[in-house]
Amino acid sequence: MTTREETLLDGSLNEIIQPNQTIEDFLDNEKIQNRKEAWNKLDRTTKLQKLHHFAEIYGKEKALPMKEVKILKQFFKTSLEKRKLQKTKEVVYDKQTGVIKSVPGLMYNNTSNQYTLRNMDKKVSTLKSLTPTTNKSP
Repeated sequence: MTTREETLLDGSLNEIIQPNQTIEDFLDNEKIQNRKEAWNKLDRTTKLQKLHHFAEIYGKEKALPMKEVKILKQFFKTSLEKRKLQKTKEVVYDKQTGVIKSVPGLMYNNTSNQYTLRNMDKKVSTLKSLTPTTNKSP
């Protein structure tokens, strides 16, 4: 081995010998970065935690009983499992504070005592974008 290779190895070993502080710093920085990400970039567990926090706040604002808040939390969990609430349009999320402001499509059905998500997407019909057919007369 040359002295340059030995120096590189020694330098890398010195970094490995004292990893506790650097790993903790790295993880702390990563946590802070993850909190500042947009809604669609967050992982599933973080989204679920933030949705549960929103359900608590929503329940306090609307004076809902704890049973209703639990139903809302369960609804949010199943919605994430069904790949709902993934887009930034579906959740109004402030990435600076890390708090959900609102869920625009959230509706409560009084007769069935269930929460639903209204479809907020306005889809254009594909038939309208096709060229019109012309009738040929013989």
